[in-house]
Amino acid sequence: MKIIGIFILLAFLIIEIAVEVQDWREIERDVYKKYHLERTPLEVRTDSELGSNDRTTIFFSNSQGHYAGGINLWFGTTVRVWIYDCSSNSSIDLPVELLGTDVDRTWRIALKRGPGMIRHQEETGEGGEKGVSKNKGETLDPEVRLLILCNEVEVLNLLLSSNVCGDSSWRIDYSRTVEEIEFEVYDSASDYFRPAPEPCFAGTYRSANQMTCDPCQGDSISDAGASSCVPCHQGLVANPQKTGCGPEIDESENTSSGSSILMLGWIFAGLFFLTTIFAVIFAARTHLQKNRESWNILSERKNEESLDNTFEGDDTVDTQNLT
Repeated sequence: MKIIGIFILLAFLIIEIAVEVQDWREIERDVYKKYHLERTPLEVRTDSELGSNDRTTIFFSNSQGHYAGGINLWFGTTVRVWIYDCSSNSSIDLPVELLGTDVDRTWRIALKRGPGMIRHQEETGEGGEKGVSKNKGETLDPEVRLLILCNEVEVLNLLLSSNVCGDSSWRIDYSRTVEEIEFEVYDSASDYFRPAPEPCFAGTYRSANQMTCDPCQGDSISDAGASSCVPCHQGLVANPQKTGCGPEIDESENTSSGSSILMLGWIFAGLFFLTTIFAVIFAARTHLQKNRESWNILSERKNEESLDNTFEGDDTVDTQNLT
């Protein structure tokens, strides 16, 4: 029996690995692939250590192949982010404490576009010196937000703007819809990629293999998209949906109140049934009484007609006899 159990366990492990490998796709570098980044976030798996100088480099383009920006993650003492055509000459260092110590990292990259444009006041012309004024002009910036998560932890949430992006060409590039991606030929960190799974519903959490949404257990709850469940505070219990905590409800009170409601329901049903029966009996009795009265009237009329015929016959006989 132990041998059979071991074989069953191995079979489940093989199936799980096969599904996971099938879900992740190998990286093909220097090839543009159809991928709508604004609809579905992209996940990239790396196993590079900090200080390795490896990098993940992804370029974006629209459906016509026009350049639409990109990002670069460089593994130095921390992970440094370059946003192409935005921070070409500057970078953003991600907080090292948010990256964790595990070298196996799953990066989720999302580009969220707003419904319109954002008005931006900028200064033009020469200035900065005393006595020289600057002219203020107004520009329209595309409403684009870049989000990066590392192992389900948000490490960057940046609204692109003219204050953030020093490269003036960013407005043109990031106004284009990203429908293709390319892993650059010098990308040395990216191992696999896949479309990000749909976020889990409230009351569930993302499983360890990132493949399924498992329900919260016991007195623990979660919000939508959570990677783990949070236990309720002492003295509180989770609701059946595992979406909130509250005081414990006395089941006996629920049972007694439920029984009372059920009893009242039966009483009202019985009263309605009896009322219906009495109404039917009363209607039938009234109908019979009306029929009886009609029958009596008809019988009286027939009797009167019979008597009239009898008197007429007697008169005729007497007349003949007299004749």
